[in-house]
Amino acid sequence: MVKTYIYELESEKYATLLPKVVKSLSKDKYVIYVTTNKPCSLLIPLLKKSGVNSNNFFYIDCISKQVGADCKYSNAIFLDGPQWLTLISISITEAIKHSSGEAIIFFDSISQLLNYNNPLSVIKFWTFVINKAKLSNVDLVILDNDLGSTKDVVKNLQSFVDEVKKL
Repeated sequence: MVKTYIYELESEKYATLLPKVVKSLSKDKYVIYVTTNKPCSLLIPLLKKSGVNSNNFFYIDCISKQVGADCKYSNAIFLDGPQWLTLISISITEAIKHSSGEAIIFFDSISQLLNYNNPLSVIKFWTFVINKAKLSNVDLVILDNDLGSTKDVVKNLQSFVDEVKKL
């Protein structure tokens, strides 16, 4: 059964909790990892160092181009930035089409999208992504911090996801 979650990670422990969540939920699954927060050149080594097997990972990197990070990974696409919600949606849809077997989407993070987009656009975007995941039979984990800047958005999304977890 498809599951959709919002994981609110404690801000001070975000860097240590993130790999643990990914490792525990990604076993034996095709992983689509959308990062608006950390460039692939930093994310991939962090996950590997934590013992995450990333052989079945495909990354949609929305931040590397903006910060001038290395964009030379064959299992990733590099978008111009987190403000391009339609392009992110299309990329997720295409990645789902190319998945095989069980799949899961990790999206990091709600707060970063709000830095580049207005709250109403972000809620509409999430409504699309959540429904796309459910209709495609793909699990979805939306990651966020617990700083409170996203409380209104999370509150709006609670009715769409199966569970909100706080770590």
